Amino acid sequence: MRSGKASCTLETVWEDKHKYEEAERRFYEHE
Repeated sequence: MRSGKASCTLETVWEDKHKYEEAERRFYEHE
C-alpha cells in the first residue's frame, strides 16, 4: 500500500491524532 507522500502524511496524521487523544484523555483524568 504505497501511494507516495499522501499515504505517509495520512499515516502521520492518524498517529498524531491518536497521541493527541491519549494526551487529552490523561489531562482530563487528572482533573
